[in-house]
Amino acid sequence: MRKGILTMFLALLGTQILLGQWQQLDEPTGGDVLDLAIKNGTLFISVANIIYKSTDNGLTWSDARGNLPSLADINSIGATSTAVYAAVNIFGGFARSVDGGETWNSSNALGNAVPNLIVLNGKLFAGRTSLFTGGGVSISEDAGETWIAPETILNEIVGGVTALSAGGNMLYAQTNSGFYQSQDEGITWTEVSSEGINERFGFFGTSVYHNGSLYFGQSTNSLHKLDFTTVSIKEEGLTEVSTFSLSQNYPNPFNPTTNVTFSIPEASEVRIDVFNMLGQRVGVIASDRFTEGDHTLIFDGSGLSSGVYLYRIEAAGYTETQKMTLIK
Repeated sequence: MRKGILTMFLALLGTQILLGQWQQLDEPTGGDVLDLAIKNGTLFISVANIIYKSTDNGLTWSDARGNLPSLADINSIGATSTAVYAAVNIFGGFARSVDGGETWNSSNALGNAVPNLIVLNGKLFAGRTSLFTGGGVSISEDAGETWIAPETILNEIVGGVTALSAGGNMLYAQTNSGFYQSQDEGITWTEVSSEGINERFGFFGTSVYHNGSLYFGQSTNSLHKLDFTTVSIKEEGLTEVSTFSLSQNYPNPFNPTTNVTFSIPEASEVRIDVFNMLGQRVGVIASDRFTEGDHTLIFDGSGLSSGVYLYRIEAAGYTETQKMTLIK
């Protein structure tokens, strides 16, 4: 066997590395490593049309393809504590194994080729692609037994979804025309800013979300990084309030930070998003559960250009929008 796979899966196992260097491991021959997944301490990798597994941290490998078709092109795999999942890029295929890859239950219920498969909050998300029509994202809440395919803006994009990633409770979809994000587990999607990307070369390549940033490896040998704006909690009041409200930010105009205060009369899930004047979401101020009372967050607009922005709160059915001005 040749050298090639790096020990990136240490992060998936929960290992923390403070000092050290990357180590190459023996990997199965047959092609490039396309994806990795961990199930109860067992490492799975997809190499071309074969799935391999290792129970000794990558020192040795065994074939975990089981009864999958020999011509199955397995681009993506995922895992939960109970099963391993494979996106089989023929016939809209999807496969699941509950016995560590010994046997697989296959289905073509997705209807399109599936280049990406991810697990978020116990649900499966499959990015569907198509050469001549739209694709979209299919969702399964029962470990792949049944799927739903919400009608969203992604269904209208020719070529479909070419990459899926997740960060926190957000989903990110890459398409041939740009990037989109979903804050409600794939039910609705909004476009992510593509400012800084040379769109003349298209959105071909791959992308991944990590630690507050979306990385895009463009097929023109260039790497892009989109930093989402961040906030920190400044203070949390215990004053009793009777209504929902979103206050004007202070200072305004600001550079680059400003205070955003809101009040809620009951403990609630609160979402505060920042939009540019084109209606594109460019930042998230809050996405968490807050206790009753007044709350002030510090919004950092370092990653944004000068201009007027809207920020909108959604909490327990209440919505309100304010304007703020960033001047650099």
